[in-house]
This record gives sequence, C-alpha cells and structure tokens, in this order.
Amino acid sequence: MAKASDVTSPECSSCLNCLKACPRAGALTLKAVGRWDINPWLYPMLVVGTLCVAIIAANLTGHWQTAITYAEYAKLIPLADTLSH
Repeated sequence: MAKASDVTSPECSSCLNCLKACPRAGALTLKAVGRWDINPWLYPMLVVGTLCVAIIAANLTGHWQTAITYAEYAKLIPLADTLSH
C-alpha cells in the first residue's frame, strides 16, 4: 500500500470504509477520473444525483413507461411465483 499509486480491486463496492479505516490520515484519497480529489461526503451525493438524472431522462424520453396496462399487471401479480426469466 505504501508504494502503490492506485488501489483498484474488482471487489470494491465504493463503500469508502478503507478511507475511515486507514491509520494514516490523507494516505488514501478518492479521485474522479484520476485527477480531482472527491470529498467522501460528496461521493454518495454524486451517485444519487447521477441516478436521479438518469431516471428523469428516462421519464422525459419515454423509456420509463411500460406497454403493460394496469389490468394486465393485476393479472400477472398472482402468477409471479410461476413465471421465470
């Protein structure tokens, strides 16, 4: 860790616990696009904000709606246990 410039792992879920657990203050930082330091409090807000923008964009472009009517949906709910992918 002391010699690594970047720490990446496929197991990383971006929980940021490593920043809290690191005994050396400032040894680990979160960077966006490898350039800009991100405040650990800002990161979750960016994730939620990105999700909100994606949902709003999907609604505005018509990709959020379904062709299934409420009546068809009501018929399918009791059959959910018998349906599969």
